[in-house]
Amino acid sequence: MCRRVFFGPRIPALATVAEMNGRELTIGLSLLLPTLLIGFWPKVAINLYESSTNALSQQLTLAKLVGIISIFN
Repeated sequence: MCRRVFFGPRIPALATVAEMNGRELTIGLSLLLPTLLIGFWPKVAINLYESSTNALSQQLTLAKLVGIISIFN
């Protein structure tokens, strides 16, 4: 079935290409499922890095304020 989807009608030169085995299916699904999950529910991914992004933003804001204060001293 995968052969027909990707290559169309059977071509004699491609007759030796095997169908997808279990390992290839596992790898494909392990890439497809997170992609679909993040695509349909991006909040799942955003929650993973939101706290570190907020902390970095606060540190940069504080560093900018300290830099501005040191210019005027």
